[in-house]
Amino acid sequence: MPTEIATPISEDPFILPRPWVTQVLLTINVMFYLVLWVLSARSASGSQISLTGDQSWSLYLAAFGSKSNDLIAQGEYWRLMSPAFLHASLLHLGCNSLALYYMGSFVEILIGKGPFLFVYALSTMGGTVGSFLFTEAPSVGASGAIFGLAGSLIAWGYWMKGAPGARDVLKNAVSFCILNIVLGYTIPNVDNYAHLGGLIAGLLSLSLMRMAPKVGLPFNVVGALFGWVSAIALFGSLGVSIQQGVQQIDALQMKVTGVLEATRLQNEILNGTFEPWREAYNDLVKHLQTSRLARAAQIEKSPSILALMGQVRERHQNLSRILADASMENPVNVTFVARALKRLVDIPPTKPDAAGLAPTQSVPMLTRMAYERRCLEEVAREVRAWQLMAEATLEIQFNPR
Repeated sequence: MPTEIATPISEDPFILPRPWVTQVLLTINVMFYLVLWVLSARSASGSQISLTGDQSWSLYLAAFGSKSNDLIAQGEYWRLMSPAFLHASLLHLGCNSLALYYMGSFVEILIGKGPFLFVYALSTMGGTVGSFLFTEAPSVGASGAIFGLAGSLIAWGYWMKGAPGARDVLKNAVSFCILNIVLGYTIPNVDNYAHLGGLIAGLLSLSLMRMAPKVGLPFNVVGALFGWVSAIALFGSLGVSIQQGVQQIDALQMKVTGVLEATRLQNEILNGTFEPWREAYNDLVKHLQTSRLARAAQIEKSPSILALMGQVRERHQNLSRILADASMENPVNVTFVARALKRLVDIPPTKPDAAGLAPTQSVPMLTRMAYERRCLEEVAREVRAWQLMAEATLEIQFNPR
């Protein structure tokens, strides 16, 4: 019965109804992307918007509703639908927007707004469930829903195969699915499980609605009812994702600031302070080892050694100052700074007194300086480890879908 799942396109066959539901979804996707990009860019650049925002992009995607198996398992079921509003990159958004514009408009005009919303919402959920069951990787994107729309066209084309153009619709939808699934297996990090889950959900959703007339329920009435329920679920999940994300903005910005501070400190400490300190230290050790001066009273008379000792002390103090300033500027640095400063406190620095050098022989002096060097090298290792640990929080690999 072809008319059971076909709705009249328009009273005038030359005037098509406006697919405003598809346009609303497209607008939300684009606006959501722009808002998150602005937030990410501001976090990465302090107060100015810049293109450096992608360093913190993954944190914002996770906060605003990406698919996360752990969080879904903990009860955040709104994440079954919210990933459809998020995209991993501008290219990802562009490709999905183009597909949604053409396919979504066609499906919405073909079966009506209520059934379209039902197919879109169920396919979104089906895509997330497929990804949840078969991969641990977080993912974002609307392509699970887009595959569901293609699945609904396959179902429509099959059930309406006697209608004009139905065979072409079926053939094109199948070709679209096959081509994109093959591409998904050739392009790294594409969430094909979400694609397949959405496709299956789209096939089942329209097939389910086709059964309504068989139990005495008009297709249009069932479509409108399912459409309202789907709209509440879909846009409700969007509202929850925005609420949850907004609550985390301050924490996210502090986290991103801490990572950027780690990078700055790493460069300043290792390149601006530690490397010159090590050069000055090595020069001092070389002079002391090659010097025939045995006692401090004689060493005190060597201007070159005294100058090098002054450089070592200056670099040492500069490193302490940088670490202390870091703990004052950003609370995120406190744990690292506490460990690094403890290393510096433990160092018995070799420093000249008012008269030049404390009374000591050169051999014990070299022993203390060797210990000081080991401590400073441990500080350098902690700086590197801290930076890598901080940057790792930003390196969440999202599978586009």
